[in-house]
Amino acid sequence: MPIVAVGNVGQLAVDILIATLFEKKQCKFVGRILSDALIPVCGPDAFKLFSNDVTTTCQIFQSSEHKLVILQQRAPCFKEKRQMYINQLIAWFKSCNFKQIVALSSSFLQFLAPSLYKNEKHPIRYLHTSAFDDSFLKAFDTNDENYKPVVKIDRETLLPSENGIIHLPGSGISKSLLAKCESEQIKIVIFVLYCSEGDNTADAFAYVHHLNACLKLNKNNDPYYWQAPISWQHLYGERYPQEIF
Repeated sequence: MPIVAVGNVGQLAVDILIATLFEKKQCKFVGRILSDALIPVCGPDAFKLFSNDVTTTCQIFQSSEHKLVILQQRAPCFKEKRQMYINQLIAWFKSCNFKQIVALSSSFLQFLAPSLYKNEKHPIRYLHTSAFDDSFLKAFDTNDENYKPVVKIDRETLLPSENGIIHLPGSGISKSLLAKCESEQIKIVIFVLYCSEGDNTADAFAYVHHLNACLKLNKNNDPYYWQAPISWQHLYGERYPQEIF
């Protein structure tokens, strides 16, 4: 599931995941989450041409082959109803008895000190509850700089500090959701990709590529495995007419 955050990277990554599984006929739409806490959205089908289906704020897809339930959220919740939405998510998690939950979030890159990400093009860090199964994370290459926990930092210097805080500006409900899941003993890991606003499609492809280490969907590491949804065709408008030059 995505968390609405900087650059909508989590949402874009989930779009890629769903579109890829749809293309391979390994995924299907199974339902929607209706909540007064979410800003309403309605539009044409994001994954199929000439479809009578509509896209709404929060939809659920299932891949029986890969044992995945995928939640796609298109819009944030109302600020004053954040806790209401978190409580609704927790209730849903419990009712479905998920083995574990993976959430994709993002945060502003300018608040990650350069010394903490060196030459990483798409720095990713993670947070998880104490109940989460660490074996899931062991699937990652331990030598990969991307797979490190979010560290506490001093808010002024942005450098690691034992007395610091988890500072994730622009990450939406990430910290609040994690805290509630911890108190409810929910098994969840929240990945955080550090980026800036703009065309974040490259960040999204990097996200699913790294996530594949544990999901193991693209077993042969085929560079052409991942598919962008049809809704991206005019994501940033049409190209400028060449005739103007």
